[in-house]
Amino acid sequence: MRLKFSFLFPFVLFFAYINVFAQSNQYQFSRLNISNGLSHNQVNCIFKDSQGFMWFGTASGLNRYDGYTFKVFKHDDNDKNSINNDFINDIFEGPDSKLWVSTRGGWCYYDPETGQFNADVPAMFRSLKLPVYPAVSKIVANGKGDFWFVCPDSGLYHYNALNKKTIRYRHDVNSRSALCSNSISDITLDVKGNIWLAYKGGMVEMLDVKLDKITYRTDIFYKTNDDKSLDYVITVDRDNDLWLYSFSADQGIYYYSPSAGIFKHIDKESAGAKLKSNVVSTIVQADDGLIWIATDHGGINLIDKKGFKITYLLNRPDDAKSLGENSVGLYKDNIGIMWVRTFKEGVSYYHKSIIRFPLYRHFASDPGSLSFEDVDKFAEEKNGNLWIGTNGGGLIYFDRKTGKFTQYKHDASNENSLSSDIIVGLCIDHEQKLWIGTYFGGLDCFDGKTFTHHKHDDKVATSIADDRVWSILEDSSNRLWIGTFNGGLEIFDRSKKIFYHPFNQTDIRCPYVSSIVEDKRKNIWIGGYFGVDKILKNERRVIHYTRSNNANSLIGNNVSSITQDSRGLMWMATGDGVSILNPETNRFTSLTKKRACLITRF
Repeated sequence: MRLKFSFLFPFVLFFAYINVFAQSNQYQFSRLNISNGLSHNQVNCIFKDSQGFMWFGTASGLNRYDGYTFKVFKHDDNDKNSINNDFINDIFEGPDSKLWVSTRGGWCYYDPETGQFNADVPAMFRSLKLPVYPAVSKIVANGKGDFWFVCPDSGLYHYNALNKKTIRYRHDVNSRSALCSNSISDITLDVKGNIWLAYKGGMVEMLDVKLDKITYRTDIFYKTNDDKSLDYVITVDRDNDLWLYSFSADQGIYYYSPSAGIFKHIDKESAGAKLKSNVVSTIVQADDGLIWIATDHGGINLIDKKGFKITYLLNRPDDAKSLGENSVGLYKDNIGIMWVRTFKEGVSYYHKSIIRFPLYRHFASDPGSLSFEDVDKFAEEKNGNLWIGTNGGGLIYFDRKTGKFTQYKHDASNENSLSSDIIVGLCIDHEQKLWIGTYFGGLDCFDGKTFTHHKHDDKVATSIADDRVWSILEDSSNRLWIGTFNGGLEIFDRSKKIFYHPFNQTDIRCPYVSSIVEDKRKNIWIGGYFGVDKILKNERRVIHYTRSNNANSLIGNNVSSITQDSRGLMWMATGDGVSILNPETNRFTSLTKKRACLITRF
């Protein structure tokens, strides 16, 4: 069955006519989310296969969409032919129309002929003469039987489905097709079918497919970039102009026109065109030539290369035809539909030819309403008033008695302001000071008058390990525990003003600390994507809880939240359901529901 988007096209003439007279409403998005059958609203990747199906990889299942309904694929312990993990990272199509799916459990592939998944990826790699390690990071196909596989630190592999031959391209001074490095970050095709390669640090080359050799190389991005360890993503537009960015850094984008010799760095502070956010996830050129830039918390930024004018497509909370949210990624299919994956609001999609439950929400007509609706965290004061951490709207204080909301936001010109408007952790300590974990802004402390900032410094070993602070806890001994996104678990010594790791990585295994909880017996519980670590009171000993074949185990290793109820039971939210541990008996009870949504918070 082929994907049918014919329902879009009866409206072609109508929308074309309307848009001539209503340019302000030019970009109207449709949406798909859990209410339509999507298995989860966190969409990590999008792909359209050669049969016309749309595939959406989410935080809880792989979804196939035929234009009308979803078919959801999830891991089943009792079915060896099911997908190997429910958290989907990426999707590609390889030879023989097999779908290559990258999950947190590694690679597996889907055979459309049998409708089954196979996790024996090493056998697949060997059949294509690809290395088993390092694993493939990206696949690019030209639609003519040629497949290009990126194997980081091993080079580039070209497989031709017609002659079944594989050619390796690598760093070799004796070869005319030698690459400048084996550390390939990304590849893409240009309109002529040539392969462009971006390397770690920012070097860029072009492999002329017909001549089978490197015919162009530039170090302009490499020279501009101070951090040579960054991986870069490359987009080549129809003019063969280059667009480069790193998804792991907040540095905006780089543009270079080799033919005109024009180089631009575009970010939030640049002269002229400015981005709404420096953290970029995707760059795609639309059929009309506009450059779509997907950002984290900055929506989609459209650049018209004629004069480099910029337009912003942002979520409007009271507009169901706007973007689902402002943290997005992009995928353009073969008929020009722009598919937008979001972090919390499913899929939005746009084509030029082609809508409940809050107790408190923002109303444009009411300036006294909640100023920002995307809420991540709460912290309650002794008097019952609430501190609210938002996902891009800063910090909000809610006075229960008066019903008044007060908003605190980042101000680049004011040191006494939030370091970031993206708040993912909150904690009120014994002195009633508010500790604020931010995304890319470090750790803030607010005493009601002054914001104090703690940020990572490469030159200071005792600075915070990561500026993405995910969880905060002050325990019964007044120790301040800090959980970061990629820097592990730390304790902040407030008297010495230093951060340190209280345990090594064999004890606290996951660099991402999603949750920190102290139980009634003063043990500390740590959650992450490697399960749960329990730090015993007054001991240097750590107990690990992970998923296993034993029924008396954690139901899933991707733990997003932990809490203890009034009976002393420990509740653990995972990507596979909820596990409840009785510490007295050390017995687990697991709650699951077929095709259930990922439980992310208690």
